[in-house]
Amino acid sequence: TAVAWFVLGPDPKLTYALVNAVAVLIIACPCAMGLATPMSIMVGTGRAAQLGVLFRKSEALQQLRDAKVVAFDKTGTLT
Repeated sequence: TAVAWFVLGPDPKLTYALVNAVAVLIIACPCAMGLATPMSIMVGTGRAAQLGVLFRKSEALQQLRDAKVVAFDKTGTLT
């Protein structure tokens, strides 16, 4: 499934491939949900790193959804 979506799917090909591969895994084996969460954290931190945002811990990405204010210092460090 992932290979077919990656080769034949519309852009963004990798996104469609991952989403559909995870959907097939969840339908085939519900225990695959245990794989989906770490994979989404890995993809999120990887995409953030491409954009220049680095997380020391992956838990910070999960806690960021509750943030109301984000403060920058002079060097651009988020606190």
